[in-house]
Amino acid sequence: MSGSSLRGFGALCLVLCGWCVGDSICVRTSEHQRALQRTIELLDRIRREIEFRRADLASLFVRLQREGLVGQAAGSLQELEPFPQLSRREKAAFRNCMAGLGRAEAQQECQRLALYITQFEAFRDDLTPRLNVTMELAHKMGLSVGLAAAILLL
Repeated sequence: MSGSSLRGFGALCLVLCGWCVGDSICVRTSEHQRALQRTIELLDRIRREIEFRRADLASLFVRLQREGLVGQAAGSLQELEPFPQLSRREKAAFRNCMAGLGRAEAQQECQRLALYITQFEAFRDDLTPRLNVTMELAHKMGLSVGLAAAILLL
């Protein structure tokens, strides 16, 4: 292989790597949105279980574990960890929500959970426009940066 063909191959690899970086940004943003949606669904499920079935938190936690909606690592709903894809602010809100469970009457718990559901819906709604822009531009920007690096290599 000659030096120019190695440079050409290296340039092609840089372009491909740039596209992959853009793709990873898209995937991360999509996972963040999915984590927000799953959090909303989990909080709503807990709210409905408390509101309609008057389920106690220990049995509810066991039922959610059996259904695969919460992880096996936590010992109770109050100790439940947020999804890792959430931002620091969102994780703090989730921890505050879960830590406060079991300290009020069922109706107050439902109101509190509804408040947190609204907060997470706002987080999701704030992310949606950024998601659209990210999906549109990340591949293009990654490809452009990779192409610019490839041109510098050549």
